[in-house]
Amino acid sequence: MFAVAFEIMMDKANDEDWFNSVLICRLTVIWVIGLIGFIISQIKGKETLVRFNVLRNWNYTMGTICITVMNTVLLGSLAMIPRFMQTMMGYDAFTSGLSMMPRGIGCLIGLFLNKFLQMRVDVRFLASSGILLLALGSWMLGDINLQISQASIFIPNVLFGIGMTIAMIPLVSFSCLTVDSKEMSNASGLQNFIKTIGGAIGTSLVATFISRFSQMHQFMLIKHLNETNDIYMAKLAAYSANFAQSIDVSIAGYMAQKLIYNELLQQSRLWAYIDSFRIYAVVSIKKLMFKD
Repeated sequence: MFAVAFEIMMDKANDEDWFNSVLICRLTVIWVIGLIGFIISQIKGKETLVRFNVLRNWNYTMGTICITVMNTVLLGSLAMIPRFMQTMMGYDAFTSGLSMMPRGIGCLIGLFLNKFLQMRVDVRFLASSGILLLALGSWMLGDINLQISQASIFIPNVLFGIGMTIAMIPLVSFSCLTVDSKEMSNASGLQNFIKTIGGAIGTSLVATFISRFSQMHQFMLIKHLNETNDIYMAKLAAYSANFAQSIDVSIAGYMAQKLIYNELLQQSRLWAYIDSFRIYAVVSIKKLMFKD
Protein backbone atom coordinates (compact mmCIF):
# COMPACT_ATOMS: atom_id res chain seq x y z
CA MET A 1 0.00 0.00 0.00
CA PHE A 2 2.72 2.47 0.99
CA ALA A 3 4.68 1.66 -2.19
CA VAL A 4 1.63 2.49 -4.34
CA ALA A 5 1.15 5.76 -2.43
CA PHE A 6 4.82 6.63 -2.99
CA GLU A 7 4.66 5.97 -6.75
CA ILE A 8 1.48 8.04 -7.17
CA MET A 9 2.94 10.84 -5.06
CA MET A 10 6.13 11.02 -7.16
CA ASP A 11 4.25 10.84 -10.47
CA LYS A 12 1.58 13.43 -9.63
CA ALA A 13 3.56 15.74 -7.33
CA ASN A 14 4.73 18.21 -9.94
CA ASP A 15 1.32 18.43 -11.63
CA GLU A 16 -0.34 19.00 -8.26
CA ASP A 17 2.29 21.58 -7.10
CA TRP A 18 3.77 19.20 -4.51
CA PHE A 19 2.77 19.88 -0.91
CA ASN A 20 0.39 22.68 -1.82
CA SER A 21 -1.92 19.85 -2.87
CA VAL A 22 -4.11 18.04 -0.34
CA LEU A 23 -3.80 14.84 -2.38
CA ILE A 24 0.01 14.87 -2.25
CA CYS A 25 -0.02 15.58 1.49
CA ARG A 26 -2.37 12.66 2.11
CA LEU A 27 -0.32 10.32 -0.05
CA THR A 28 2.84 11.40 1.78
CA VAL A 29 1.27 10.66 5.16
CA ILE A 30 0.10 7.24 3.94
CA TRP A 31 3.57 6.49 2.55
CA VAL A 32 5.46 7.57 5.69
CA ILE A 33 3.15 5.73 8.10
CA GLY A 34 3.10 2.63 5.89
CA LEU A 35 6.89 2.62 5.51
CA ILE A 36 7.48 2.99 9.25
CA GLY A 37 4.97 0.26 10.01
CA PHE A 38 6.54 -2.03 7.41
CA ILE A 39 10.06 -1.53 8.79
CA ILE A 40 8.92 -2.15 12.37
CA SER A 41 7.03 -5.29 11.38
CA GLN A 42 10.02 -6.64 9.47
CA ILE A 43 12.41 -5.96 12.36
CA LYS A 44 10.24 -7.44 15.12
CA GLY A 45 8.63 -10.29 13.17
CA LYS A 46 10.01 -13.83 13.27
CA GLU A 47 9.29 -14.93 9.69
CA THR A 48 9.56 -11.70 7.76
CA LEU A 49 9.41 -10.87 4.07
CA VAL A 50 12.61 -8.80 4.22
CA ARG A 51 15.46 -9.04 6.73
CA PHE A 52 17.07 -5.64 7.23
CA ASN A 53 19.94 -7.05 9.26
CA VAL A 54 21.88 -7.35 6.00
CA LEU A 55 22.18 -3.54 6.03
CA ARG A 56 24.61 -3.88 8.94
CA ASN A 57 27.15 -4.99 6.36
CA TRP A 58 28.87 -1.69 5.54
CA ASN A 59 30.23 -2.90 2.22
CA TYR A 60 26.77 -4.01 1.09
CA THR A 61 25.07 -0.80 2.28
CA MET A 62 27.54 1.53 0.54
CA GLY A 63 27.36 -0.51 -2.65
CA THR A 64 23.56 -0.39 -2.58
CA ILE A 65 23.59 3.39 -2.13
CA CYS A 66 25.96 3.82 -5.10
CA ILE A 67 23.83 1.55 -7.30
CA THR A 68 20.65 3.39 -6.30
CA VAL A 69 22.11 6.82 -7.08
CA MET A 70 23.45 5.48 -10.38
CA ASN A 71 20.01 4.16 -11.31
CA THR A 72 18.51 7.54 -10.41
CA VAL A 73 20.90 9.33 -12.79
CA LEU A 74 20.44 6.78 -15.57
CA LEU A 75 16.65 6.73 -15.57
CA GLY A 76 16.43 10.48 -15.01
CA SER A 77 18.54 11.17 -18.10
CA LEU A 78 16.69 8.45 -19.99
CA ALA A 79 13.42 10.30 -19.39
CA MET A 80 14.89 13.74 -20.08
CA ILE A 81 16.50 13.28 -23.50
CA PRO A 82 13.35 12.16 -25.44
CA ARG A 83 11.37 14.82 -23.60
CA PHE A 84 13.84 17.47 -24.79
CA MET A 85 13.83 16.17 -28.36
CA GLN A 86 10.02 16.26 -28.54
CA THR A 87 9.17 19.46 -26.69
CA MET A 88 12.13 21.62 -27.72
CA MET A 89 13.26 20.22 -31.08
CA GLY A 90 9.89 19.13 -32.50
CA TYR A 91 10.80 15.47 -33.04
CA ASP A 92 8.08 12.85 -33.06
CA ALA A 93 7.94 10.03 -30.50
CA PHE A 94 9.59 7.47 -32.79
CA THR A 95 12.50 9.71 -33.79
CA SER A 96 13.15 10.90 -30.24
CA GLY A 97 13.08 7.30 -29.02
CA LEU A 98 15.48 6.34 -31.78
CA SER A 99 17.93 8.89 -30.36
CA MET A 100 18.37 6.61 -27.33
CA MET A 101 19.66 3.71 -29.44
CA PRO A 102 23.36 4.67 -28.93
CA ARG A 103 22.93 3.90 -25.24
CA GLY A 104 22.32 0.27 -26.17
CA ILE A 105 25.44 0.31 -28.36
CA GLY A 106 27.37 1.65 -25.37
CA CYS A 107 26.02 -1.15 -23.17
CA LEU A 108 27.22 -3.72 -25.72
CA ILE A 109 30.68 -2.15 -25.79
CA GLY A 110 30.68 -2.02 -22.00
CA LEU A 111 29.94 -5.74 -21.75
CA PHE A 112 33.01 -6.58 -23.84
CA LEU A 113 35.16 -4.13 -21.88
CA ASN A 114 33.91 -5.51 -18.58
CA LYS A 115 34.69 -9.08 -19.66
CA PHE A 116 38.19 -8.07 -20.76
CA LEU A 117 39.06 -5.79 -17.82
CA GLN A 118 37.39 -7.51 -14.87
CA MET A 119 40.22 -10.00 -14.34
CA ARG A 120 42.96 -7.48 -15.11
CA VAL A 121 41.86 -4.31 -13.31
CA ASP A 122 40.88 -3.66 -9.71
CA VAL A 123 37.10 -3.71 -9.26
CA ARG A 124 37.09 -0.33 -7.52
CA PHE A 125 38.98 1.30 -10.38
CA LEU A 126 36.61 -0.26 -12.91
CA ALA A 127 33.51 0.95 -11.06
CA SER A 128 35.03 4.42 -10.58
CA SER A 129 35.80 4.64 -14.30
CA GLY A 130 32.20 3.78 -15.13
CA ILE A 131 30.86 6.45 -12.78
CA LEU A 132 33.22 9.02 -14.32
CA LEU A 133 31.87 8.13 -17.76
CA LEU A 134 28.32 8.71 -16.47
CA ALA A 135 29.35 12.10 -15.12
CA LEU A 136 31.11 12.99 -18.39
CA GLY A 137 28.07 11.98 -20.45
CA SER A 138 25.76 14.09 -18.28
CA TRP A 139 28.08 17.09 -18.46
CA MET A 140 28.34 16.83 -22.26
CA LEU A 141 24.54 16.83 -22.46
CA GLY A 142 24.70 20.03 -20.41
CA ASP A 143 26.06 21.75 -23.55
CA ILE A 144 22.90 21.14 -25.59
CA ASN A 145 21.26 23.91 -27.61
CA LEU A 146 18.39 24.26 -30.05
CA GLN A 147 20.58 23.68 -33.11
CA ILE A 148 21.81 20.19 -32.21
CA SER A 149 21.04 17.08 -34.22
CA GLN A 150 20.70 13.47 -33.12
CA ALA A 151 24.41 13.03 -33.82
CA SER A 152 25.17 15.56 -31.08
CA ILE A 153 23.81 13.27 -28.38
CA PHE A 154 25.32 10.11 -29.85
CA ILE A 155 28.60 10.25 -27.89
CA PRO A 156 27.00 11.14 -24.51
CA ASN A 157 24.55 8.26 -24.87
CA VAL A 158 27.36 5.85 -25.75
CA LEU A 159 29.24 7.03 -22.66
CA PHE A 160 26.11 6.45 -20.57
CA GLY A 161 25.83 2.89 -21.86
CA ILE A 162 29.51 2.06 -21.32
CA GLY A 163 29.58 3.69 -17.88
CA MET A 164 26.44 1.92 -16.74
CA THR A 165 27.76 -1.51 -17.72
CA ILE A 166 31.33 -1.29 -16.44
CA ALA A 167 30.18 0.32 -13.17
CA MET A 168 26.95 -1.54 -12.38
CA ILE A 169 28.24 -5.09 -12.81
CA PRO A 170 31.33 -4.69 -10.55
CA LEU A 171 29.32 -2.75 -7.96
CA VAL A 172 26.63 -5.44 -7.70
CA SER A 173 29.17 -8.24 -7.31
CA PHE A 174 31.46 -6.24 -5.00
CA SER A 175 28.62 -5.11 -2.70
CA CYS A 176 27.50 -8.72 -2.16
CA LEU A 177 31.03 -10.06 -1.79
CA THR A 178 30.98 -9.98 2.02
CA VAL A 179 27.35 -11.06 2.40
CA ASP A 180 26.79 -14.50 3.90
CA SER A 181 25.61 -17.07 1.35
CA LYS A 182 22.47 -17.73 3.42
CA GLU A 183 21.51 -14.06 3.14
CA MET A 184 22.33 -13.71 -0.56
CA SER A 185 18.77 -14.00 -1.90
CA ASN A 186 17.48 -11.58 0.72
CA ALA A 187 20.31 -9.12 0.02
CA SER A 188 19.77 -9.28 -3.74
CA GLY A 189 16.02 -8.72 -3.44
CA LEU A 190 16.40 -5.80 -1.03
CA GLN A 191 19.04 -4.20 -3.25
CA ASN A 192 16.82 -4.45 -6.33
CA PHE A 193 13.89 -2.99 -4.38
CA ILE A 194 15.91 0.03 -3.20
CA LYS A 195 17.40 0.48 -6.68
CA THR A 196 13.91 0.52 -8.21
CA ILE A 197 12.82 3.23 -5.78
CA GLY A 198 15.86 5.29 -6.79
CA GLY A 199 14.94 4.93 -10.45
CA ALA A 200 11.37 6.03 -9.76
CA ILE A 201 12.64 9.10 -7.92
CA GLY A 202 15.01 9.99 -10.76
CA THR A 203 12.25 9.74 -13.35
CA SER A 204 9.74 11.71 -11.30
CA LEU A 205 12.20 14.51 -10.50
CA VAL A 206 12.65 15.29 -14.19
CA ALA A 207 9.33 17.12 -14.52
CA THR A 208 9.98 19.03 -11.30
CA PHE A 209 13.47 20.08 -12.36
CA ILE A 210 12.27 21.32 -15.75
CA SER A 211 9.33 23.21 -14.28
CA ARG A 212 11.17 24.86 -11.38
CA PHE A 213 14.36 25.71 -13.27
CA SER A 214 12.32 27.16 -16.16
CA GLN A 215 10.58 29.49 -13.74
CA MET A 216 13.89 30.48 -12.18
CA HIS A 217 15.54 31.33 -15.50
CA GLN A 218 12.43 33.13 -16.72
CA PHE A 219 12.62 35.37 -13.64
CA MET A 220 16.33 35.98 -14.30
CA LEU A 221 15.87 36.81 -17.99
CA ILE A 222 12.68 38.86 -17.91
CA LYS A 223 14.43 41.84 -16.29
CA HIS A 224 16.46 42.33 -19.48
CA LEU A 225 13.36 43.01 -21.56
CA ASN A 226 13.13 46.75 -20.92
CA GLU A 227 13.66 50.06 -22.71
CA THR A 228 17.22 50.47 -21.39
CA ASN A 229 18.40 47.32 -23.18
CA ASP A 230 19.60 48.39 -26.62
CA ILE A 231 19.67 44.84 -27.97
CA TYR A 232 16.08 44.23 -26.91
CA MET A 233 14.90 47.51 -28.39
CA ALA A 234 16.71 46.86 -31.70
CA LYS A 235 15.22 43.38 -31.98
CA LEU A 236 11.77 44.69 -31.05
CA ALA A 237 12.01 47.37 -33.74
CA ALA A 238 13.12 44.83 -36.35
CA TYR A 239 10.29 42.44 -35.57
CA SER A 240 7.74 45.28 -35.48
CA ALA A 241 8.88 46.58 -38.85
CA ASN A 242 8.61 43.09 -40.32
CA PHE A 243 5.06 42.57 -39.02
CA ALA A 244 4.01 46.13 -39.96
CA GLN A 245 4.36 45.27 -43.62
CA SER A 246 1.13 43.30 -43.51
CA ILE A 247 -0.78 44.45 -40.39
CA ASP A 248 -1.48 47.58 -38.31
CA VAL A 249 1.53 49.16 -36.57
CA SER A 250 0.08 48.88 -33.04
CA ILE A 251 -0.74 45.20 -33.55
CA ALA A 252 2.72 44.65 -35.06
CA GLY A 253 4.36 46.01 -31.91
CA TYR A 254 2.26 43.71 -29.74
CA MET A 255 3.09 40.69 -31.90
CA ALA A 256 6.80 41.56 -31.79
CA GLN A 257 6.72 41.69 -27.97
CA LYS A 258 4.86 38.36 -27.89
CA LEU A 259 7.42 36.76 -30.21
CA ILE A 260 10.35 37.93 -28.09
CA TYR A 261 8.64 36.72 -24.92
CA ASN A 262 8.07 33.30 -26.49
CA GLU A 263 11.77 33.17 -27.31
CA LEU A 264 12.52 33.98 -23.67
CA LEU A 265 10.29 31.11 -22.50
CA GLN A 266 12.05 28.77 -24.92
CA GLN A 267 15.48 29.84 -23.68
CA SER A 268 14.35 29.48 -20.06
CA ARG A 269 13.23 25.93 -20.71
CA LEU A 270 16.49 25.16 -22.54
CA TRP A 271 18.50 26.33 -19.54
CA ALA A 272 16.32 24.16 -17.29
CA TYR A 273 17.43 21.09 -19.26
CA ILE A 274 21.06 22.24 -19.14
CA ASP A 275 20.90 22.69 -15.36
CA SER A 276 19.24 19.30 -14.89
CA PHE A 277 21.90 17.44 -16.87
CA ARG A 278 24.67 19.21 -15.00
CA ILE A 279 23.08 18.40 -11.66
CA TYR A 280 23.09 14.71 -12.60
CA ALA A 281 26.77 15.06 -13.55
CA VAL A 282 27.61 16.60 -10.17
CA VAL A 283 25.59 13.93 -8.35
CA SER A 284 27.65 11.25 -10.14
CA ILE A 285 30.92 12.89 -9.08
CA LYS A 286 29.69 13.25 -5.49
CA LYS A 287 28.70 9.59 -5.50
CA LEU A 288 32.22 8.68 -6.66
CA MET A 289 33.76 10.71 -3.83
CA PHE A 290 31.36 9.14 -1.34
CA LYS A 291 32.14 5.65 -2.61
CA ASP A 292 35.86 6.17 -2.25
